[in-house]
Amino acid sequence: MRLIFAEQGGIIGFTVKDNRLSFEVNLATATLAHVYINAKLLKLARYVYSD
Repeated sequence: MRLIFAEQGGIIGFTVKDNRLSFEVNLATATLAHVYINAKLLKLARYVYSD
């Protein structure tokens, strides 16, 4: 199984599938790094990891 960048501890991971760009957010890592991510942007994310 392929691990996604955000699952591996990155903050935002981008992927391309069927010629479409999507992204995943690791909110726990962002919080630890004091990076604020707007709720509107989080709604657009394909996945939001909080643990």
